[in-house]
Amino acid sequence: MPDLSLLTALLPSDPSLLPILRSQSTFTRPSHSSTSEVHKFLNKLGSFVCVPVLPGNGKSVAGSTASNANTTAGREEWARRRDAWGVARVVIEMDLEGYVLGGGWGKTWLLNLLGAINSNTIPPHSLPQLLPLLTTLHTHSSLSSTYHRTTSTPNLLKTSQAIVSTLKRTLHPHPASNKDKDAHTAPDGRLVLACLTALPHLIAQNPTPHRPLLPTLLPLLHSLLLSPPTPSPTSLPGVDKRLREATSNLLARLHTLSGKVAAGNVFRGDISGMIRESEGILSVLFDALYIHHQGSAASRGNQNQAGQKSNSNSAGGLLPVTASQPVLPGVSGAESSTSGPVGDQTKELGRRVRALGRCLDGWIAGILALLRFDTARPVGLPLGSLIALGLKCLSITSDTLLEGTLDLETKALGMQMKRKLWSCGMKLLGGVVIAAGDHVLPNVGLILDKSVFLLESLPKSDHSTRIALLKFHTVLLSNLQLDPSSSSFHSRLMKQALGSASLVLDTKTPVLASSQGKESNMNADALGKKGKKRARGAGEEVVVAGIEGRGGKGLSRLEGEVVLSALRLTKIMHHHPSIPPHLLSLSIRIHLSIAHTLECKTAAAVSQQDLGLAIRLSEAVTDSLEDAITIEGSGVRQGWIGSIVKQEAMARSSLLPLVLHPTAPPLSRPLPPVSTLAFYAVDDEEEEALRKEIGLRTAEEAEQLVEDINNGVFNSDDSQEDEEIARSYKRVAIGNSNSVTRSTDFPVQAVRSTVSTTANSVFGSSAHVATAATQTALVENKTIVPLSVPPTDTSSVAVVVPPVLETANTHQPTQVGVKDDADVAAAAMAEPFSSVTANLPARVIDAEPVSETAAMAEPIGEDVDAIPEINLDSDSDEEDEDMSQ
Repeated sequence: MPDLSLLTALLPSDPSLLPILRSQSTFTRPSHSSTSEVHKFLNKLGSFVCVPVLPGNGKSVAGSTASNANTTAGREEWARRRDAWGVARVVIEMDLEGYVLGGGWGKTWLLNLLGAINSNTIPPHSLPQLLPLLTTLHTHSSLSSTYHRTTSTPNLLKTSQAIVSTLKRTLHPHPASNKDKDAHTAPDGRLVLACLTALPHLIAQNPTPHRPLLPTLLPLLHSLLLSPPTPSPTSLPGVDKRLREATSNLLARLHTLSGKVAAGNVFRGDISGMIRESEGILSVLFDALYIHHQGSAASRGNQNQAGQKSNSNSAGGLLPVTASQPVLPGVSGAESSTSGPVGDQTKELGRRVRALGRCLDGWIAGILALLRFDTARPVGLPLGSLIALGLKCLSITSDTLLEGTLDLETKALGMQMKRKLWSCGMKLLGGVVIAAGDHVLPNVGLILDKSVFLLESLPKSDHSTRIALLKFHTVLLSNLQLDPSSSSFHSRLMKQALGSASLVLDTKTPVLASSQGKESNMNADALGKKGKKRARGAGEEVVVAGIEGRGGKGLSRLEGEVVLSALRLTKIMHHHPSIPPHLLSLSIRIHLSIAHTLECKTAAAVSQQDLGLAIRLSEAVTDSLEDAITIEGSGVRQGWIGSIVKQEAMARSSLLPLVLHPTAPPLSRPLPPVSTLAFYAVDDEEEEALRKEIGLRTAEEAEQLVEDINNGVFNSDDSQEDEEIARSYKRVAIGNSNSVTRSTDFPVQAVRSTVSTTANSVFGSSAHVATAATQTALVENKTIVPLSVPPTDTSSVAVVVPPVLETANTHQPTQVGVKDDADVAAAAMAEPFSSVTANLPARVIDAEPVSETAAMAEPIGEDVDAIPEINLDSDSDEEDEDMSQ
């Protein structure tokens, strides 16, 4: 333990004081140190913590008035006091004996600071650092029974009253003179947030004495919950959302003031009241849009009659205020009974509808805070009303929201509010699922019916809403048991997740103009075989595209979040019993394709905006595949375990020992990696049909389709798809038989399968073995080039799909490095390569080198198993950014 005399020599503002206190645990046991040194340190600290106040006029000797606090000396002095408050809070939190509080310093500090707050001698910008110290003086009072009985309990309500008065004075300032009018116009967001954060801790100490604060506190909390302060505080980034969260948490705490017996009834009454207010807002929103449309039509007919008034009960009213919904901030009753020009009506409607959206978001935040609150006794939840409200928000589409509306301005406003309502519905349903658990199972089919339909109807460019929906389904399915009645929804959801996950394979490639290639071919045909020349620019597509700016740029940040959210969702859905085998097989192929593609690309090729995205994607897809190993028969029949099992993963994985043989020795074989061989497997008819439904094609199908398009030949089965591709393939040129290039409208990725001759450690399980010559022939003739076709209800995706192996029956596995007769017999009995099985009693582990981008590894991100982590909050002004969080 360091010498306290050295710490006493340091000022509280010294930057090295707090690190020394935390690292050395100096005040964990103060009684074990020198008493004189401890007293000397605490007395010096108390001289900076306390604010000296003259008993007569209430003014501080240190010059805490506004005029002295703005001077250079005053600012430096208050900066030292703020640092001292932080040091005192750390000392109290470290003290396990209650030495500081029971020794008299706690009482002195509490009474002095409480008097300074009540006398308004502390500058407002210093209060955010003071309130945490006051809270700590009360929350740690149980360490000293004498201090708790004589000091903390008698002054607990006084401290809360002082904080509530400070909050009210900050939100509704009343300047005494015109001189101070401009100084207190904008509320300090940090001070409001500090007050809202401190009050729940004080109420939790003893709720009953705080009942007199309800008449003053409830109006302040409702105004903060329904609308941000005016003007909105800008001193802290994202302060509006943090204020709403702190307000909802404090509002949820207030039901404990009624006592343990009545708290359950008050809890149910509060949540029922918030549900009624939310339903009233939805009704007012529908009425506002419809009445505005009718009022706009009437106003267009009477636009030349200036100053004409319309009755408040007629169709000219913009936004009727119902009995259940209070008057919106900044909107008076007289304004709602007047009508003006159409442009003014639209502007006024937009302002009021955005205010309605903030109110709805505030009530939903209050409901979620009540659902998160840990009650002392079981309470009843209006589960049916909560689910009905969430489904009503999810049911709102452009047709339902704007039914019968022809006004273009109203339609644009409805489209803007649609995503806000979806966000509120997803947050509410996610909170209900986490709070109620399996009690929601009877309604899972209704929830998935709405949410899966929204996911299928989204345009492929709306990445932020897709991220929110994928995270919502992850929370929904991870907190519920399996529901067989909604199996069809799970299959549809799995297809959407696979389509979203395949965005990482959808890389844009440069092309040449087809007209240029056709002219060269015509000239070559005219000259004959001897006069055939190379087309201009042939073989230089990559260079030309890079110069012209048509090269691929990888994934954006939003697209990367879409892929990550989809991979986390597929990990949960792999174990659902209603997933058909061909869909599960295709999911494994897509995951293997993503893993193989990420190994073949650099971090910049995956995403230039986020270099750590490649590492996060690789970890996510590996985690999903390792979890899928436990699916019965999946690894043995398909032989893809070796593509994900690494030597370093054996120690940290708890699933691999369950499926790998525990005692079989390793066998060295200089054969291609199993991760490469696992791609070459025959897909059955169902899987092929599903692959085409999602929008995936193999290289052979892509080349044949491009040839048919260039020749003007279309298949009758896929005429519609071919016509869509033909419109986008006006500038297509095939460089060679192993690559396909296309226009930048629909990206394509060419994956080059490389053959590695490094030795693999073979332990057992099914493995594909083939000669190097056979594998080289496969790579040369069967290069996989996926072609994505944009379907009607899913995003265009591309994936590495194994082609059909045609020459496998003529080759037998090469026996290299066989250790005993059992291995020879097992290898001799191996089936042909095209059968995707080789009955070797061994397990396969690939000892492949770590990727070059492994040094740039970053954590995958926040967990999405809790509803506060979904971050679906959205404001009307920044919907794209908010929905993606």
